[in-house]
Amino acid sequence: MPNLPVLVIGGGPAGLEAAKGIADLGYNSILVDKADFLGGNPIFADYAAITPDMRSAEEAMDEMIAKVMVNPSVDVRLNTTVAASEGDAPNLNVKLVNGKGEETVGVGSVVVATGFQHFDPGKETQMYGYYEFDDVITLVDAERMLKGGNFIQPSTGKNQSKCVSSNALAAGTGRSAISGVPKFVAGLLQKKQLKFVIYFLIVGSLCFISICACMDFGKMNFIGRRRKSIR
Repeated sequence: MPNLPVLVIGGGPAGLEAAKGIADLGYNSILVDKADFLGGNPIFADYAAITPDMRSAEEAMDEMIAKVMVNPSVDVRLNTTVAASEGDAPNLNVKLVNGKGEETVGVGSVVVATGFQHFDPGKETQMYGYYEFDDVITLVDAERMLKGGNFIQPSTGKNQSKCVSSNALAAGTGRSAISGVPKFVAGLLQKKQLKFVIYFLIVGSLCFISICACMDFGKMNFIGRRRKSIR
């Protein structure tokens, strides 16, 4: 394989991880993004937290960005787009365009990690009544309010952030801001484990009811057959 760098298009979580992985394998890469910053949607859309551990999105992305920026095997190009390409792997010529002009670079392969765009209801389509009803919000709206710690009901301006608050738990009071419920209950809510407990309780109840119904039905059949035999 020629000693050509790998072109990674997109500087979001996928692109950052790809560039780091390529460097870990001992290859050079060129990471390009049309924005003037790295991080992609978690930064652009002001995410409050990201999976799997629900860390602060900004903190998690800063950590990923730092690992790429200090890596000598990764050439970061911001405000840059891909205009054209020719050839076949492992010999590709790609034209990059930025504020300084155009540049054609030779690369061995390309990783497309351009991410996605959040759904936009659009004023023309008026989908889901987004521009008609104040309380219809998008994921981006919710994330920005959560990140700012000011989750409100748009129609009333009433703050909904106290529905689940970690401040009381962090203070070690043993009570939460969720109507004064015990700490362990609030912990379940915060860790999103309560929904699984409820799910299993519902499923278990349905199974129990089904078994009881089958037993009753079988018992009725047995009694019916016995009465017929007596007659």
